[in-house]
Amino acid sequence: MPTPFGAPLQMTILVDADHAHDRLTGRSLTGLIIFVGSTPVYWSTKRQGAVATSTYHAEFAALKEAINIRYYLRCLGVHIPNDGSYPTQVFGDNFSVIQSAANPQHDLTKKHVVLSFHFAGNNPIDVFNNPIDVFNKTSPSKAAIKSKLGLSIIAPPSDADGETEAAKFIREGTNRDTEETIAAIWQAEIKMFVQKTSELRTNMAKLWSIIKDQCSHSLQEELRAEKDFDQKEKDYDVLWLLQTLQQITSGINDTSNCYYSLYHTIKDFYKIRQGKDETLASYFERFETAVNLVTMTGGSVTNFELIHDAEVKINPNVTEDDVLQSFLGIAFLECADSNRYQNLWKELRNDLAKGVDRYPTSLAKANTLLRRWMDTKPSSNPRLRNLQLLQDSGGRVSKSYTNLVENIRACEDGEGIQTYSNSGSTDYNHEADVTLLPAMQTYYNSSGIANVLSFFEVQKLYHVKFDSKVKNEFYVRTDATTWLRFKCLSRGLYYVDMDNLNDHICSESHVLLFSTVKANKEFFSTAEIEGAENARILQQRLHYPSDAVLQEALDKNFITDTKVTGADVERAEAIMGKAASICKGKTVRKRINSKYKIRRFHIPSKLVKNHPTEELDTDFMYVQGAP
Repeated sequence: MPTPFGAPLQMTILVDADHAHDRLTGRSLTGLIIFVGSTPVYWSTKRQGAVATSTYHAEFAALKEAINIRYYLRCLGVHIPNDGSYPTQVFGDNFSVIQSAANPQHDLTKKHVVLSFHFAGNNPIDVFNNPIDVFNKTSPSKAAIKSKLGLSIIAPPSDADGETEAAKFIREGTNRDTEETIAAIWQAEIKMFVQKTSELRTNMAKLWSIIKDQCSHSLQEELRAEKDFDQKEKDYDVLWLLQTLQQITSGINDTSNCYYSLYHTIKDFYKIRQGKDETLASYFERFETAVNLVTMTGGSVTNFELIHDAEVKINPNVTEDDVLQSFLGIAFLECADSNRYQNLWKELRNDLAKGVDRYPTSLAKANTLLRRWMDTKPSSNPRLRNLQLLQDSGGRVSKSYTNLVENIRACEDGEGIQTYSNSGSTDYNHEADVTLLPAMQTYYNSSGIANVLSFFEVQKLYHVKFDSKVKNEFYVRTDATTWLRFKCLSRGLYYVDMDNLNDHICSESHVLLFSTVKANKEFFSTAEIEGAENARILQQRLHYPSDAVLQEALDKNFITDTKVTGADVERAEAIMGKAASICKGKTVRKRINSKYKIRRFHIPSKLVKNHPTEELDTDFMYVQGAP
C-alpha cells in the first residue's frame, strides 16, 4: 500500500430523486453528484429501472444507486495515497429516508434497502438549497448550477503585482476546472432537454392521433373545416383539439351564428340542475363544461360591473374574477339536488339571518361544502333488502356495501372505478373480500343499495353448476361438500337471501367408489411403481398376454434377460388396473343357431296414442337354444 501524503480526503455524496418524472412510463429520475474533497468526480442523471409507487421508494432507490457508486470509488481509492479515515457523507432532502437508512433497527420491507451500515447526515438539506436538484429538476442556467453547487470563479487579488506565479497558476487551474465542470453539466442538461423535448413532441403526436381517431368520420370532417386546423395539427395542439371538440359537440363552430350560440349556451347554463341520483363529481363536471362553453362563445354568465363596483367600495382588493367565482359558487350550490341539500340551504339562510354569511366564495369551495355535507338523504329501494346478495350474469364488476364484506381497504392509485347506469354514475374507491366467497374481491361503497357479484368473476374462481331442467337456479361450490344456491328473481337476477341462508346452502354426501392411478401410487414405493410400469411395458411388447399367463412365465423363468417379476405384474394391476387391450375383444355376440324365425311384435296404436310417454321394458331368453 502506498504511503499516504497530505490530509485524508473526504468523500461527499449529494443525491435526490424526482418521483414519477417520466410521464410516459411513470418512472422516477435519480440525480447524484460525488465530491472527493471539494472536487466533483462523478455526476449522473438517470431514469430508474422500476416504477416507484411513492416518493419514499424513489428516494431510497436513488440512495441505493449512490451507495453502489460509492463502493466503486472506495475500491478505486485503495490505490490512492490516503488513509481513508473519513467516512462517506451522504446528503439528501428526504428526512424519512435518512432516518430509515441511519437506523439499523428500522423495519424495512424491501430486502435490498440495507443501507444502515453507512454514515448518513442527520440534518436534511433544505429542498430549496439542495445542489443535486440541478440534475433531476428543470434545466437550470449556468448561474443556477454555479450557485447550487457552491462553485465560484476565484477573482485575482486587488494587488495583482503581489500575486506569485505559483498562486496565479493554482487560481487559473481551479477556475478552469470549475468552468469545465459547469460546462459539462450544462451540456448534459441541454442534451437531456433536447431529448425530453423530442419525446414530448412524439407523445403529443400520439395523443393527437388517439383523440382524433376516437371521433366519428363526420366529426373529423367538421374538425378539418375549422380555419386553424392545419396549423394546430402541425403543432399537435391537443388542448385546442379538446376545446374545439367540446365546442363542435355543443353546436358551436365557425359556421354557426355567434349570437345564436351565445344565447343557447347561456340558456343551458341557467337550466342546469343536479339529477336525483347524479353524483357530485358528474354534476361538477357538467357545471364546469357549461361555464366554459359560455366563455368560449365570447360571453359571460351575467354582468358583474355593478356588483363589482359595490364590492370594491368594501374591499379595494376584490377583482372581477373574485366576483365571478362567488357567483358561480352560489349558482353551483343552488342548482344542487334539493332532496339531498335542502337542509344545508336552510342552515345557510338561517345563519345569514343571524348576521353570519357562510355562503361559499368560489366554485371550488362550493364543491367542497357539498362534498363534506353529512346530512345527505340516503337512497332507498324497498324492493331490495339490505341483506341480499345478487348475481349479475351480464356485468363484469362486483359491488358491495353492507356487512357481507370484510377487510375493507382503499384501492391503490388509479385502481378505483366509476360505474354508469340509467340513474347516473357511482364512484368506488374501496375494495373488500366477500364473506361467503372468500376468494372473491369486490368494490365497496357505503352508500350503495345492494350487493352485486359479477357472474363472470365468480366463475373464474369457483365451480359453478347450472341446470334449468329442474329449477331456474344455479349452484356455486364453496368447499368440498357445500354448494351455495342462487335463486332467480322475476327481474332476471339471481340472489341469496341472507335472512334464510340455510335455504340456500346445500350439502352433498356422495361417496366416490372409484380410484385414480395417482391415488393408488401413494401406497407403493418409488421402486415398486417403477417395476409395475416396466411390467406393463413388457406385457405390451408381448402383445398383451393375460396377467396370469405373464405372471406364471416370469415366476418359472420362461422369460429371461428381464428384471420384471411376477410381483411387478400384480402391482401393475393394483395400480393401473387391467390393461385396456386385454379387455377388448373378449366378448362377442352369440350366434343364433335356430330353425325358428323370431316373430316381430307390434305395439297396438291405441296403446301408443293413449300412453305415449309410458316406459315399456322388454327382455328375451333362450329356451333350448332358441330365443
